[in-house]
Amino acid sequence: MKKKIVIGTGVALFLMVIFLSGLNNGDNKGLDWTPSLSLNDKRPLGLYILNKELKSLFASKEIIKRKGSLLQYFDEKFEGHNGTMASTFFYIGRNTELLGLEQKEINYILHSGFNGFIVTNELPDEVLAKYGISFRKEHFSELKKLTIGNHEMAGVRWMSPRQFTWIKINTDQKVNVRILGKVIGVEGKEYPNFIRIEVGEGSLYLLSTPELFTNYYLLKENTQKYTEEVFSMLPGKRVAWFTGEFSTASKGPLAVIMTHEALRKAFYLTLIGILLFILINSKRKQRIIPIKIPNSNKTVEFVQTIGNLYYRYISFSDILRMRLNYLKEKLWSEMLVSMESPDDEIVGRLSAKTGKPEIVIQEWLSMVREIETGCENSKEFLLKFDSYIYNIFIDKKSEDGRKTV
Repeated sequence: MKKKIVIGTGVALFLMVIFLSGLNNGDNKGLDWTPSLSLNDKRPLGLYILNKELKSLFASKEIIKRKGSLLQYFDEKFEGHNGTMASTFFYIGRNTELLGLEQKEINYILHSGFNGFIVTNELPDEVLAKYGISFRKEHFSELKKLTIGNHEMAGVRWMSPRQFTWIKINTDQKVNVRILGKVIGVEGKEYPNFIRIEVGEGSLYLLSTPELFTNYYLLKENTQKYTEEVFSMLPGKRVAWFTGEFSTASKGPLAVIMTHEALRKAFYLTLIGILLFILINSKRKQRIIPIKIPNSNKTVEFVQTIGNLYYRYISFSDILRMRLNYLKEKLWSEMLVSMESPDDEIVGRLSAKTGKPEIVIQEWLSMVREIETGCENSKEFLLKFDSYIYNIFIDKKSEDGRKTV
């Protein structure tokens, strides 16, 4: 039994170390620039602001948020279509599989007279090839200009850690493709990123830079204007917004936890911690007797450290000021002599109390006043001042208080 507990405890500890390593590797000092494209994500590259500002961005349109697949929605509404059904579907994200569509299903919907607006930088190659286009990647640190129609707007700094995605059009295929927007790089080269493809009676609008709709870029004035221009080009008054966050089958608390990576890791780590607690406390019954280590005397180490610091960063003037401060305190506490008194009074009282000649006290007091006003930073001055202190206040055998340095 004891062997099983030890083995179980070791396995639990091993799993905990793995999860803690995963959590630590995910920590960043500063902002997390990973593109999440999640509606409730407040990170720079989330869609929290877009989700909250729908009414202002789609000022002239009605937005209907939908769950489930796009094909299911149109199958349910198509037969009873009376003008209230959305004529345009909208999706923004990185995984178009959440739409639940295949190539033939997209063509079926578009040929029926509906319009699609997909904002993504990831689409299957077979879907792109059908429309005579392909996605290409470029490394950018700055976008010089953003163009939409005949309008030009100032570019932005490209903060996304991923590559910039643009759309290459294959002119060999007979597909009606119109370029609606471009991005101009710092070198002046134009990269299409917003196109419209005519499919039957409908149109497919494709934009390959979803990062421009995230929190960071929507806070930029020029990018916000760009977003409004893009949305104003969508046809129809009703737009059905399909997103993976509305297609989750289960909406229970556990489903929410499993949706977010950080919550999921924390949940697993909690389970492992509970298991480890049970395994450890199931066997231990006696309270642990703490080992008290007596306090050690660190005075010598402290003096050595301070001495090394003074030896390394030698400042004779600082040492003189500190010694003078200690001496002033000693004179006041033991001899009731204040250094704020007139010099004549100080000389007379110290001469009476120490038995040293007044001329020696006067020489020492002159050095004190020099230290207070700013003395020379020299070793000789320090040694001379130290000799006066020794002969006046410490050496009782000296008659004249003088000592040759």
